[in-house]
Amino acid sequence: NGFFAEASTAMTGGFIGQKAVPTSDDIIAAKISLKGTLEDSLKGQMLLLNSERFKLFDEAINFTLLKEEVYEVTNTEGNFSVFAEAELRYLVFDEEMFQQALLEKIKEQFKEELEIVELNINFENIESDLIAGTMTFITKGSVVLMPPLDVDKWRKNILGLREERLKAIISDLPGFEGAKISFWPFWVHKVPQREGRVRITIK
Repeated sequence: NGFFAEASTAMTGGFIGQKAVPTSDDIIAAKISLKGTLEDSLKGQMLLLNSERFKLFDEAINFTLLKEEVYEVTNTEGNFSVFAEAELRYLVFDEEMFQQALLEKIKEQFKEELEIVELNINFENIESDLIAGTMTFITKGSVVLMPPLDVDKWRKNILGLREERLKAIISDLPGFEGAKISFWPFWVHKVPQREGRVRITIK
Protein backbone atom coordinates (compact mmCIF):
# COMPACT_ATOMS: atom_id res chain seq x y z
CA ASN A 1 0.00 0.00 0.00
CA GLY A 2 2.91 2.37 -0.42
CA PHE A 3 6.24 3.07 -2.05
CA PHE A 4 9.47 2.88 -0.15
CA ALA A 5 13.04 3.63 -1.14
CA GLU A 6 16.36 3.07 0.46
CA ALA A 7 19.57 4.99 -0.24
CA SER A 8 22.46 2.70 -0.89
CA THR A 9 25.05 5.51 -0.43
CA ALA A 10 25.42 8.54 1.83
CA MET A 11 23.57 11.70 0.67
CA THR A 12 25.43 15.03 0.14
CA GLY A 13 24.40 18.65 -0.39
CA GLY A 14 21.67 20.66 1.27
CA PHE A 15 22.12 23.64 3.61
CA ILE A 16 22.74 23.76 7.34
CA GLY A 17 23.29 27.10 9.08
CA GLN A 18 22.04 30.70 8.95
CA LYS A 19 21.39 33.00 5.99
CA ALA A 20 21.01 36.80 6.21
CA VAL A 21 17.62 38.23 5.26
CA PRO A 22 17.03 42.03 5.00
CA THR A 23 14.53 43.47 7.45
CA SER A 24 11.96 46.09 6.57
CA ASP A 25 14.14 48.72 8.28
CA ASP A 26 17.13 47.63 6.16
CA ILE A 27 15.08 48.04 2.98
CA ILE A 28 13.73 51.47 4.00
CA ALA A 29 17.23 52.70 4.88
CA ALA A 30 18.60 51.44 1.55
CA LYS A 31 15.82 53.19 -0.40
CA ILE A 32 16.44 56.49 1.40
CA SER A 33 20.19 56.25 0.82
CA LEU A 34 19.79 55.44 -2.88
CA LYS A 35 17.30 58.27 -3.39
CA GLY A 36 19.69 60.77 -1.80
CA THR A 37 22.58 59.52 -3.92
CA LEU A 38 20.57 59.80 -7.13
CA GLU A 39 19.34 63.30 -6.29
CA ASP A 40 22.83 64.55 -5.40
CA SER A 41 24.28 63.03 -8.56
CA LEU A 42 21.66 64.60 -10.84
CA LYS A 43 22.02 67.99 -9.16
CA GLY A 44 25.79 67.80 -9.57
CA GLN A 45 25.43 67.14 -13.30
CA MET A 46 22.90 69.97 -13.55
CA LEU A 47 25.32 72.47 -11.96
CA LEU A 48 28.07 71.45 -14.38
CA LEU A 49 25.81 72.01 -17.38
CA ASN A 50 24.47 75.38 -16.25
CA SER A 51 26.39 78.57 -16.91
CA GLU A 52 27.00 81.04 -14.07
CA ARG A 53 24.79 83.55 -15.86
CA PHE A 54 21.70 81.37 -15.38
CA LYS A 55 19.60 81.84 -12.25
CA LEU A 56 18.27 78.70 -10.58
CA PHE A 57 15.85 78.70 -7.64
CA ASP A 58 15.23 75.77 -5.29
CA GLU A 59 11.52 76.36 -5.92
CA ALA A 60 12.06 75.58 -9.63
CA ILE A 61 13.62 72.12 -9.13
CA ASN A 62 11.67 68.87 -9.05
CA PHE A 63 13.17 65.45 -8.32
CA THR A 64 11.01 62.42 -9.19
CA LEU A 65 11.68 58.74 -8.53
CA LEU A 66 10.48 56.89 -11.64
CA LYS A 67 11.25 53.25 -10.80
CA GLU A 68 12.39 51.31 -7.77
CA GLU A 69 13.10 47.60 -7.40
CA VAL A 70 14.28 45.67 -4.35
CA TYR A 71 16.02 42.28 -4.63
CA GLU A 72 15.88 40.75 -1.16
CA VAL A 73 17.97 37.69 -2.04
CA THR A 74 21.33 38.25 -0.39
CA ASN A 75 24.75 37.38 -1.78
CA THR A 76 27.49 35.47 0.00
CA GLU A 77 28.35 38.60 1.98
CA GLY A 78 24.77 39.06 3.13
CA ASN A 79 24.04 42.09 0.95
CA PHE A 80 20.82 42.69 -0.96
CA SER A 81 20.23 45.04 -3.91
CA VAL A 82 18.05 48.08 -4.63
CA PHE A 83 17.78 49.59 -8.11
CA ALA A 84 16.09 52.87 -9.02
CA GLU A 85 15.57 55.35 -11.86
CA ALA A 86 14.90 59.06 -11.37
CA GLU A 87 14.68 62.37 -13.21
CA LEU A 88 15.43 65.96 -12.22
CA ARG A 89 13.56 68.79 -13.89
CA TYR A 90 14.27 72.49 -13.41
CA LEU A 91 13.66 75.96 -14.80
CA VAL A 92 16.32 78.64 -15.19
CA PHE A 93 16.52 82.10 -16.74
CA ASP A 94 19.30 84.32 -18.02
CA GLU A 95 19.96 86.65 -15.07
CA GLU A 96 22.12 89.01 -17.13
CA MET A 97 19.35 89.55 -19.69
CA PHE A 98 16.81 90.00 -16.90
CA GLN A 99 18.93 92.66 -15.18
CA GLN A 100 19.47 94.48 -18.47
CA ALA A 101 15.74 94.54 -19.20
CA LEU A 102 15.03 95.74 -15.65
CA LEU A 103 17.59 98.55 -15.92
CA GLU A 104 16.22 99.70 -19.27
CA LYS A 105 12.80 99.92 -17.65
CA ILE A 106 14.24 102.01 -14.81
CA LYS A 107 16.13 104.31 -17.19
CA GLU A 108 12.90 105.12 -19.04
CA GLN A 109 11.90 107.20 -16.01
CA PHE A 110 14.81 109.60 -16.54
CA LYS A 111 15.48 111.98 -19.41
CA GLU A 112 19.29 112.04 -19.25
CA GLU A 113 21.61 109.14 -20.04
CA LEU A 114 22.66 107.25 -16.91
CA GLU A 115 25.26 104.67 -15.97
CA ILE A 116 24.91 101.86 -13.41
CA VAL A 117 26.99 102.27 -10.28
CA GLU A 118 25.42 99.58 -8.11
CA LEU A 119 22.59 97.06 -8.47
CA ASN A 120 21.11 94.81 -5.77
CA ILE A 121 18.16 92.52 -6.52
CA ASN A 122 16.27 90.14 -4.22
CA PHE A 123 13.73 87.58 -5.46
CA GLU A 124 10.62 86.78 -3.44
CA ASN A 125 7.36 84.75 -3.73
CA ILE A 126 8.89 82.37 -6.27
CA GLU A 127 6.46 80.00 -7.98
CA SER A 128 7.13 77.64 -10.87
CA ASP A 129 5.16 75.29 -13.10
CA LEU A 130 7.57 72.76 -14.58
CA ILE A 131 4.91 71.21 -16.79
CA ALA A 132 3.91 74.52 -18.34
CA GLY A 133 7.49 75.80 -18.25
CA THR A 134 6.58 79.04 -16.46
CA MET A 135 7.93 80.88 -13.44
CA THR A 136 6.74 83.92 -11.49
CA PHE A 137 8.43 85.97 -8.77
CA ILE A 138 8.60 89.42 -7.22
CA THR A 139 11.80 91.47 -7.34
CA LYS A 140 12.86 94.00 -4.73
CA GLY A 141 16.14 95.84 -4.42
CA SER A 142 18.03 99.02 -5.11
CA VAL A 143 19.93 100.59 -7.97
CA VAL A 144 22.37 103.49 -8.00
CA LEU A 145 22.62 105.40 -11.28
CA MET A 146 24.77 108.35 -12.26
CA PRO A 147 25.27 110.51 -15.35
CA PRO A 148 28.24 109.39 -17.47
CA LEU A 149 31.41 111.21 -16.45
CA ASP A 150 34.77 111.06 -18.20
CA VAL A 151 36.93 111.27 -15.07
CA ASP A 152 40.23 111.75 -16.93
CA LYS A 153 38.83 114.55 -19.08
CA TRP A 154 37.15 116.20 -16.10
CA ARG A 155 40.40 116.03 -14.09
CA LYS A 156 42.23 117.90 -16.85
CA ASN A 157 39.53 120.60 -16.92
CA ILE A 158 39.83 121.42 -13.21
CA LEU A 159 43.63 121.68 -13.01
CA GLY A 160 44.70 124.96 -11.42
CA LEU A 161 41.16 126.01 -10.36
CA ARG A 162 40.63 127.71 -7.05
CA GLU A 163 38.40 126.07 -4.45
CA GLU A 164 35.38 128.37 -5.01
CA ARG A 165 35.37 127.77 -8.75
CA LEU A 166 35.79 124.02 -8.25
CA LYS A 167 32.76 123.89 -5.93
CA ALA A 168 30.65 125.74 -8.49
CA ILE A 169 31.60 123.32 -11.28
CA ILE A 170 30.88 120.27 -9.12
CA SER A 171 27.47 121.59 -8.05
CA ASP A 172 26.49 121.96 -11.72
CA LEU A 173 27.06 118.25 -12.42
CA PRO A 174 23.81 116.38 -13.29
CA GLY A 175 22.59 114.28 -10.37
CA PHE A 176 24.96 115.98 -7.93
CA GLU A 177 24.15 115.28 -4.28
CA GLY A 178 27.30 116.21 -2.42
CA ALA A 179 31.07 116.33 -2.59
CA LYS A 180 34.02 116.46 -0.26
CA ILE A 181 36.95 118.57 -1.41
CA SER A 182 40.25 118.16 0.40
CA PHE A 183 43.47 120.08 -0.20
CA TRP A 184 46.86 119.22 1.20
CA PRO A 185 48.70 120.85 2.87
CA PHE A 186 45.89 122.69 4.69
CA TRP A 187 46.96 126.15 3.49
CA VAL A 188 46.48 125.17 -0.17
CA HIS A 189 43.14 126.25 -1.72
CA LYS A 190 43.84 125.53 -5.34
CA VAL A 191 43.81 122.41 -7.54
CA PRO A 192 47.37 121.27 -8.45
CA GLN A 193 48.58 121.76 -12.02
CA ARG A 194 49.78 118.16 -12.30
CA GLU A 195 47.17 115.45 -13.03
CA GLY A 196 49.00 112.87 -10.95
CA ARG A 197 48.41 114.94 -7.81
CA VAL A 198 44.61 115.07 -8.29
CA ARG A 199 42.57 112.12 -6.99
CA ILE A 200 38.85 111.76 -7.78
CA THR A 201 36.63 109.19 -6.06
CA ILE A 202 32.98 108.71 -7.09
CA LYS A 203 30.48 107.10 -4.70
